[in-house]
Amino acid sequence: MTTLILYASKYGCAEKCAKLLQAKLNGEAVLCNIKDAHQKDLSQFDIVIIGGSIYMGRIQKQIRYYCENNLNTLSKKKLGLFIICLKNGEEAQQELEVAFPKELFEIAIVKDYFGGEIIYKNLNFLERLMTNMVSKSKGANFPILDENKNISNIKLDHIERFISMMNK
Repeated sequence: MTTLILYASKYGCAEKCAKLLQAKLNGEAVLCNIKDAHQKDLSQFDIVIIGGSIYMGRIQKQIRYYCENNLNTLSKKKLGLFIICLKNGEEAQQELEVAFPKELFEIAIVKDYFGGEIIYKNLNFLERLMTNMVSKSKGANFPILDENKNISNIKLDHIERFISMMNK
């Protein structure tokens, strides 16, 4: 079985999680940044895993467009979907459900959220401002920043569960 792991990553967390998947999936697994997706022939893959990061409540538009433009082909594959987001529980599940076209979400063998991370020094001014505001908000379901204003909340247990389901 040959697997294509297609991802979009603004700051590297989705790529990091895609590499964790690649290392433990059965058979050959090929990583592909969405920017290079046009170079991959989907007919060469038995399994396709698609993932990306959530920003402002939405997955990257390149992932959304790719899924919409390849809906027919993707719907015939063993499919896994994942998102990178800092929310947990029901909030993360809601973001996962709206990230991908409904047709793909419904047929995916496994779909999950893998947590996320923020490396403060990599953020632009607006992102730093928003991170500071949200982290200080009492009602926000937001992980606690460390002394460098970073967050690492990658959910390895979710990744392991995802791998287990895909390897069945």
